[in-house]
Amino acid sequence: MLFALTAPPALAAALAAIAALYLWNGPAFARQGLRLLRPLWPFVLVVALWHLWTGALSEGAAILLRMVAAVAAANLVTLTTRLSDLMAVLERLTAPSPAWASRRAPCRLPWRWSSASSRSSLIARPAWPRPGRPARPAGPAGGFWS
Repeated sequence: MLFALTAPPALAAALAAIAALYLWNGPAFARQGLRLLRPLWPFVLVVALWHLWTGALSEGAAILLRMVAAVAAANLVTLTTRLSDLMAVLERLTAPSPAWASRRAPCRLPWRWSSASSRSSLIARPAWPRPGRPARPAGPAGGFWS
């Protein structure tokens, strides 16, 4: 539905609706949603500068609003849905068609990898340096890389 909209006011209304959903979950949740949009700012800057330079302000506004709204909506789904629920929906959507059945495995790999990666980072976190503890273990040469 979002990609069918072309007018900047309609896209702004869609972005406002997504922002309202973030705020409905509380201010801390909304701040986390804003933090997740930080990687978009270089793209926003490039697209904005390009459309300012070409004079296509309406098209640039539509692209920027659509991009931010799409990423914000995807982040909202990711923040509010467990991975197992996402996988269950994917499996239900692909189950009736044998042609899609072989495509389920490649979809699982990145999701499982990211899940395992986040678990690994939580396990490794205590190993990071803390105040009062040296950054590298003391060894014969002052650490592995020195």
